[in-house]
Parts: sequence; structure tokens; C-alpha cells
Amino acid sequence: MLLSEINLPDSPVSRMAPTPSGFLHLGNLLNFYLTWKLIRKSGGQLILRIDDMDASRMRPEYVAEIFRSLEFLDIDWDHGPTGVDDFFKNHSQGSKTEYYREQLENLKNSYACSCSRSQIKKESVDGKYPGTCRELNLTLQKDFSALRIRADHLSLGDFVIWRKDDLPSYQLVSLLEDSQQKVNFILRGEDLLASSEAQVYLAKEMEIVNFQKTQIVHHSLLRNSVGEKLSKSNSSAGLNDLKIEKNQLIAELDQLAEEISFF
Repeated sequence: MLLSEINLPDSPVSRMAPTPSGFLHLGNLLNFYLTWKLIRKSGGQLILRIDDMDASRMRPEYVAEIFRSLEFLDIDWDHGPTGVDDFFKNHSQGSKTEYYREQLENLKNSYACSCSRSQIKKESVDGKYPGTCRELNLTLQKDFSALRIRADHLSLGDFVIWRKDDLPSYQLVSLLEDSQQKVNFILRGEDLLASSEAQVYLAKEMEIVNFQKTQIVHHSLLRNSVGEKLSKSNSSAGLNDLKIEKNQLIAELDQLAEEISFF
């Protein structure tokens, strides 16, 4: 991995933002490791942020696994929770729902949508939301409608920014947290290209200037022998299952870091 491949800001502030939805797998660990190495080599600041807005997928043991994995790899950070108790007491996003809701006042070109996933799948030709509710003037109401932003030209189309369960979407939360924490460098897997595109667009719509200057770099993904992305869904191993010595795992991550590409 060569720093010259990535044009880091003069004073990079980056973040590791895992979601506590299960045990971390090798792909997650590689992203953490890459981000940490880049920031430490460039003298920047690293923030640990645990995205826990999706309460249905969040478990205390998953949060504990994040800290255990980072400790196992000797990955340190400059800002953020120091452990499980500190996270739930001072850093959980669940306590900031009203703050996220207030930011919707800065949003233009949004509309409420009552469509279900099955309806969208049935009516869409390309997988994108077909705009069924754009002109219906529906109200945003829990368990009845979500809030979308008009973005037909994006890969995600008119994406959701406030969900039917009355919680903010990942796109909105990630953008607001990055802006609030003054993040100016983000390293992500290529599977999040569409998400990055959506957040940059949302930042322009909400006039969040500092995020518009953030450098977002993507890296290629780890894949198995048949070219599938390594993930929990295709049974890639988590740290809990790797049964590997620390030095061996670090050596493997260093080797993988040399093999992936950045763009």
C-alpha cells in the first residue's frame, strides 16, 4: 500500500464507522486496518464511530466484538468511545434522533412515499424507485410513509432519507455525523460507491459545505475463489472464527493491502 496512490488532505481527519450488525469479517477488518495505516502514516486524526441507528440489528455483544477486534489488531484512535460502556453512555446515535429530524428543515426536493419494497420491485424496471409517490403530496407518517429525495439521476435513484419506522436513514446519519466530526477523508469499499454518490448529492442539497470538500476514496473488495464479495451473507469468516495468531493476521492484512487497488 503506497500513500502516493491517495491524495490525502494536509491534515486528514478520517473515521472508522462499523455497524454493529454481527461479527466483523475479514473485509471489515481490512478496511479498518487500511484506514488506520493511512492516517497514522500521514499524521492525521482518526475517529471511531459506531453506527447503531438500526436498532433491530444492534446487540451489545456486537459492539463488544468491534472493540475486541480493534484491540486484537492494536488499532488505536484519537476520538470516539473508549469502550462498550462509554459508547452506550455517550456516543450512541439512538440518542440523537431529534437532532437528525431537525436537519430535515434544510432539505429541499423531498417527498413522502408510502410504497413498500414489494411494490417497488414489482413496478421498477431497473431496480430504482419509479417515482410513484412524487406528485401525491403525502404526509410523512410513522409506519405509513418514508421520506425520499428526488435524485433520479443517481445510481440509487430517489433514495430514502427518513424511514417508515420513524428513524433517519444511514445516508442522512452518516453525512451529518461526518460533517459534525469534521471528517475530510473517508476510505470505503467499492460496494459503497453508490452510497458515497448519494451522500455527496445530499450534502449539496442541504448546503453542508464542509462535507462537499471531503475526499472519498474507494478500494477494491476481497473476493472468494469464485469472485464473490466476502461478507457475512456468504459465510466469510469473522475474527471470532479465524483462529489465527495476531502476527499472522496482521501479515495477511498487510499482504491484502498490497493487492487491492484504490480509486
